[in-house]
Amino acid sequence: MVCQTVQVSGEIQEAKLLVMINPVYPRLALSARIQGAVRVAAIIDKDGKIAELKVVEGNPFLVDAALDSIKKWRYRPTLLSAEPVEVATQIIVHFRLNN
Repeated sequence: MVCQTVQVSGEIQEAKLLVMINPVYPRLALSARIQGAVRVAAIIDKDGKIAELKVVEGNPFLVDAALDSIKKWRYRPTLLSAEPVEVATQIIVHFRLNN
């Protein structure tokens, strides 16, 4: 059996999200009033768990918090011809300060 990875958009994969843990806003980023988005390329395995993460862009003060939370996310497995497959997608985590 050949292992296949399917590329899907973030919006499609977002609909399959079962467990989403919000990131903890880093104290240093809060005190420096840093906000923004962290974009991550991810591989989601056949069981819906995060298998690989690679930062595409984002403020270094926010990256670790985004990665820590994404590692705990769980997805409904993606099926191709009724078989679960690995999925390559992009995930964006937004950090916004409250006024």
